Amino acid sequence: MHTIDQHNGASLSRHAAIAAELSAQARIPVMSRVAIELAHLIARWSHRVNSRRALASLEPHMLRDIGLTQEAALRESEKPFWR
Repeated sequence: MHTIDQHNGASLSRHAAIAAELSAQARIPVMSRVAIELAHLIARWSHRVNSRRALASLEPHMLRDIGLTQEAALRESEKPFWR
C-alpha cells in the first residue's frame, strides 16, 4: 500500500541510495554487495510489518481521516511481508 510505505519512504530511499552507492564501488567484493542488498531487503520487509501492524491498530475514525475503509485496512494488514 503506497500510503503506508510513503510514511518512511524518505528514510528507505536514503538507505537504498547508500546501498546503491556502496554497491557501485568496484573495491567492494561481490559478497559484500550481496550482503548490502540483503540488509536493504530485510529493512524493507521490517518496515512493511511495522507499518501494517500500525495500520491494523488504527481506530475507525482515524482510518476515515486517511481515506481508508476498515475492510481496505484489514486487507492491507493481512498481506505477507514480502508483498
